[in-house]
Amino acid sequence: MKHVIQYTLPYEHIVQVGIEADSPEQAIERAQALFDAGDIWNDTPDVPLLMDDYEEVGDSGEALGFTCEASLDDDEAWPDVHVSVKTIRADQAAMRAARLLVQALMDGNGNIEYRLLEQAHEAALQVAGGQRRQSLVEYVSDEDIEKANQCMLRAAGIYPNIDRAGLVLDIIGVHRLFDLRLDELLEADDENFLHDIVGIYHNFDRRERVMRHCFCPRYANKQ
Repeated sequence: MKHVIQYTLPYEHIVQVGIEADSPEQAIERAQALFDAGDIWNDTPDVPLLMDDYEEVGDSGEALGFTCEASLDDDEAWPDVHVSVKTIRADQAAMRAARLLVQALMDGNGNIEYRLLEQAHEAALQVAGGQRRQSLVEYVSDEDIEKANQCMLRAAGIYPNIDRAGLVLDIIGVHRLFDLRLDELLEADDENFLHDIVGIYHNFDRRERVMRHCFCPRYANKQ
């Protein structure tokens, strides 16, 4: 059997905002008006949010009382999580995305750690409610990722405004689809090199992970 167990602690919700007024009474009146309008938590320069916290009240040393809120059969699914848990998970994913993004770009020499970059993107998708997708860089060797990066650098020398990180991930995605001969692509003349790189950049569907418009790279082992 599965059981949903609950315990409850009493808390006070404490909110402090900064309000400029001629007197405390006027500030309180304005705060009341903002509260009634649902705007007191907006955290604006005029009314900054200074505190939004919960403090436990009562005897914190008192033994907790646990209750069973529901009992389920083994094959039954757990109840949907409360919005509070979704918020906690989203906050954790947002922090993870930010941390991974910093780590992916912290080299300082223009190099990007694409495995970390993709992990950051997956964490950001979790925050935004997007669906998790199959990893592009999984099962791709570090050597091939570096070759894709070299292709990007060569392309960026011709098209400085190109989406560099996106292009590398595009090349990796197409490499997984077509088994690109990356060494030959890097050594190709500009015409053949740009045929494949520009074609990949404009035709690879990053969301669906497929090639559009029947484009096929010249330096592909798979057709």
